[in-house]
Amino acid sequence: MYVRLDNSPPRLSDMYGEARLDALYRRAAADRARFQARLELQERPGLFARMVERLRA
Repeated sequence: MYVRLDNSPPRLSDMYGEARLDALYRRAAADRARFQARLELQERPGLFARMVERLRA
């Protein structure tokens, strides 16, 4: 078995059972949050659209 000499978190391949599932769920949640944030940035109106809206008001 490989022993880690640094303080970095264990790799998924080194985990078993419930700890591995928890890590996988955390990773999936982080991926979903990153994807959602990127999607919200894409849906936000651009600079030109915001300027047009401001001029219309």
